[in-house]
Amino acid sequence: SIAKLAAEAGVDPRRVVMHHIEGALAGYAYSKGLSPSVPMGRRGEFEDALRHGPVFVVESDYIDDKSRPGAVIPPWTLASKLKQYVARGVLSADDMYKICVKNVKSIYKWRLL
Repeated sequence: SIAKLAAEAGVDPRRVVMHHIEGALAGYAYSKGLSPSVPMGRRGEFEDALRHGPVFVVESDYIDDKSRPGAVIPPWTLASKLKQYVARGVLSADDMYKICVKNVKSIYKWRLL
């Protein structure tokens, strides 16, 4: 598995990001020690991931194709989309903070000054 390969290479598996993982698999990836990253642009993926708790990070999806405007969610719309989820009660403010700040800090080992 990817977690095993990371461990054999001396890498903390929690720092291995499972990019563009399906929301339904976020909990499984996390249970294996990996960090799932769920795209916000695919319908239902974020909601599926939330069923496993705030154990993932989110990402946008962007296609630089003028013939397909709005085909995916651009990076600059993530904040407003997440605020909508909080306003509708889909996501708590604490869970949003964990997903957007704590989990990112944990993966990339950075801290606020």
